Order: sequence, then structure tokens, then C-alpha cells
Amino acid sequence: AQDTGTHIHFIWGLSDVDRSGVSQLFDPQYTGKAVFESAFDFNEQCQSLMLEVCDNLKTQDRFKDVIKSSSGGLRSVQCIVDEIGAFHALGSLSKCSEVKSGSWKNDTWQVPEDELYSTIKELIHETSCYDEDFGDMLSYYSNNFGWDGNQLRFIGISFESSKLDPWSVLPEDEVREQYNFLTQIQKELNNKMEGACGSKVTMSDLDQKFIFMNNQEIYRTSAISGSFFGILIAFIVILLSTRRLHIAILATLNICCVLVSVIGAVTMSGWSLGTNESILISILAGFSVDYVVHLSHSYVTAHGSKEDRIKSTFGDMGVSVLSGMITSVMASIPLFLCNLTFFAKFGAFLCYTIAFSWIFANFGFMSAIAEANFLTMKKRN
Repeated sequence: AQDTGTHIHFIWGLSDVDRSGVSQLFDPQYTGKAVFESAFDFNEQCQSLMLEVCDNLKTQDRFKDVIKSSSGGLRSVQCIVDEIGAFHALGSLSKCSEVKSGSWKNDTWQVPEDELYSTIKELIHETSCYDEDFGDMLSYYSNNFGWDGNQLRFIGISFESSKLDPWSVLPEDEVREQYNFLTQIQKELNNKMEGACGSKVTMSDLDQKFIFMNNQEIYRTSAISGSFFGILIAFIVILLSTRRLHIAILATLNICCVLVSVIGAVTMSGWSLGTNESILISILAGFSVDYVVHLSHSYVTAHGSKEDRIKSTFGDMGVSVLSGMITSVMASIPLFLCNLTFFAKFGAFLCYTIAFSWIFANFGFMSAIAEANFLTMKKRN
């Protein structure tokens, strides 16, 4: 059996979701209250256009790489209008071969508005010809069919995505490519069907792939802006503490190297960009500045030639920096054992940051200072 793809829904009869009272922190299951379009009209013209959309999804080449193919080679499209029309034309869904052949489309299959109530009331207890588990219509089309017992509130079409699935986390640009294509289809359907159906079409997925896509953009921009401002503040702090522009520049480059190395390490560890990762990357520059600012300040305040200053820096501050690195790494080790994801990731993040900060500060920054030919003002007596 093939893995299930994310179901993409095009729904008529629904308006924007009422988000009042939503608090994902305290009730992550409650995402809002559905609002129905009072002008929605499932008339004969709307039915015909909806069935035409179903046929286009199943046959047109532009959907070939978007819609997943089922085991029989046909595209996996759920179209309740298909079975509504067959039921009205044939009188029942007992002969699935006739339903699937589509021969009933040659007759008048559209359900008149005055017969819609009675037709749907009988239809919902029929067994769907497309459900491999032989479920009834109401359960098989539960996400595409809003029947409250007296009125049809919404109706829709769905299909399985060939690119998205409920379990994988794809990069933002790949999901956005699918989203942009689907929103273009949504605009085309609105232009074609809004007048007939009295409602705009809503495009969504129930796996919240598109919501997470927008969250990924927020995480990315937050991480980048947080890192940028952190590096800028670190540069200003080092410049004020040393009063040497070239040392401040080299120290800032050192922090950038630490930032790139830590991001690379957590990526190789299998992390994906989420809320925790975005916060940790934002504060990364602040964690990385510690050792380099101590070494740079010790170098500037030392006496003698460049070689003497470097020896004095390692002699006076190197031991303290090494001790700080060891104690910080040891402090991060218990966090690896935590069951809560945030603390476990923070422990790994802290360990990576401290280790790379110490390595780049001692072997990168101080080596750059030793090789640089900048003149350093002698300390006044």
C-alpha cells in the first residue's frame, strides 16, 4: 500500500474561520469556529461546474505532478458531486461499475434545488463506490461535505498531494511552490464559479502544512534578524571595550564563524528550523562573544611587542577561558538526558556553542591577531 499524501481541499460554502478565543498554548486542538457563507447555493449550474473541475483534476496534464496516483493508476481525487450525480441519475449507487464508467453523465444528472434535501437525505446512507473500506457517503466525504440534517452548509473536492504528506517536514520553498500553484487554481475557480455557487472557494489542508510553511518564514526571518543584531551589538561592545577597530572586526568575524559552525552542526544532527531553533539561533551571537571579548581585552591591556602581548594573553586569560569552557560544557551534559525537547536541544546547542567559541577564539582569533600587521598603540604608563 502507498503512503497517504496530504489531502488538499477546495471547499465552497465556507468563509474565514472565526479565530476569537483561539489559544494554541492552552488548547492546541482548538483552531477556531467555522463560518458558513449564507449566499452559498448548490444549484444545477454549480453542480455542473464542480463536476467539470473534478474531471479536469483527473485528466489535465498540469496536475500530473501535483496529484498522487492511486493503486489503479488513476489520480486520487475525492469528488462527492460525482456520486451525487450518479445517484440521482441511476437511483442508487449499488452498481459501482456504472457509477465509475460515467455513462450517467449523458443523462440529466443534476439535482434540482427542490429535490436536493430528499436526495441528500437518502444519499448519505449509501455505500460509496470509491471507498475501499465500504463506508457510507457521510463518513467517506466527511471533510468535503457539510450536511446538518436539514441544509447543505458546504461541499468540496479534495485530492492527495504527490509532494506533501502528513509526516514529512519539507523546506519552505518546496511547500511554497505547491502553495502558489494551488492558490492560482483557487483564483481560477473563483473567477469561474463564484457567480454560480454564490461563494468563493477556500483552499486548505488539514495537516496544517501551509500554516507551518508561513511559520517557517517567520522562524527564518527571526533567526536572521536576531543573529544580525546580535553580531552588531557584539561588534559595538568589543569596539568600546578594546578601542581597536581591527580587533573588533576580527572578533566579529570569529563570532560569524562560530554562528555558521553551530548552525551547520545542528543541521547535521537532523534539526529542522522551528520555534526552539529560531530562538536559539537568535541568541547565538550573545553566547559566542564571551571568550573572544576576554581574550581581546586582555591582549589590548597587555604590554610589550605583539608576541609578548599574545603570550601574556594566553598566560593571564587563557587558563580562565579554558576553565570556563570546561565548566560550561560539563553543565550542558545533564541537559542531554532531559525528556523535554527544549532542554535537550538547549543542552546540545550550548555544548556546540561553547566548544566552537573556544576553538575559534583560541586558534582562530588569536592566530589572526598574531598574523595581522596592524599597529597597536602602546599602553600609556
